[in-house]
Amino acid sequence: MKKIVLLIFVLFLGQFSQAQIVLNPNVAKKIIDKPKINYLKKIDRGLWVTLLNATLRQSYLKINNFDAAGTDASGNFQFYKPDDVKMRLGRNGVETIFKLEPLRFEPLTVYFKNINTNRALVEAKNGKIQISVGFEKEDVEISVNCIRNIVCGGIGNPQFQVDDLSLNIEIEPYAENGKIKYRNAVGKISANAGHDGFNFIFTQLEPLTRAMNGPLFDLFSGKITEYLNTPETINDISNKLMDGITTNRALLGIPNVEVYFTQFYIDNEGNLMYNVR
Repeated sequence: MKKIVLLIFVLFLGQFSQAQIVLNPNVAKKIIDKPKINYLKKIDRGLWVTLLNATLRQSYLKINNFDAAGTDASGNFQFYKPDDVKMRLGRNGVETIFKLEPLRFEPLTVYFKNINTNRALVEAKNGKIQISVGFEKEDVEISVNCIRNIVCGGIGNPQFQVDDLSLNIEIEPYAENGKIKYRNAVGKISANAGHDGFNFIFTQLEPLTRAMNGPLFDLFSGKITEYLNTPETINDISNKLMDGITTNRALLGIPNVEVYFTQFYIDNEGNLMYNVR
């Protein structure tokens, strides 16, 4: 008899929907494990910008591809000195060496001579990191070599100092295969007319004057942009950045020895959003 009553009771409950059963406080609820959700972490714009600017104050960038000795008298790049563009991030960072060929602006070869940073600032805008680099102006920054042209005898090898030389870089950070990388990099270099000759109106210097007042720096900006977007450069900077993050992972609240980013981007307010697994 008890078995019959129990069977009837079970059949009676079976007439109700699952929702009705849940509403009845006397009916035990089935506990279902919810999937774990990895929530995005956030570092406020003011904090990460301040920390990065503090690092940049202890960093440097040197741009030099000029060797006064001159090794190749027959070519366009007679005074080219490779491997003398150097960058270090942070006081104890590893120095990185880059190649930067001189610019050819027929009949001129233009070299950059011992250009050193005196300031660097970072900002966030439209989901991108913007880096502004300023350079000192105590020394001659640009050396020009005129080659195989009838006007070269009158021009010689002039040198110029520019005012307010600056480099602005814009990158969009993101995460790929666990690493922080960047895309859509744009580099733009600019300067005011130098007081040592940019505005001299000599027939022999007319090509140089035209070059210095626009196309030269456009060409240089294009080379910087092209260089920043090569896979080799992106991977090199990404590896160095990940090494620094791994060393200082506690600052980002990352407990794991292996740092693997699933997301990394700048939101519309300039906050740094990220997730790790």
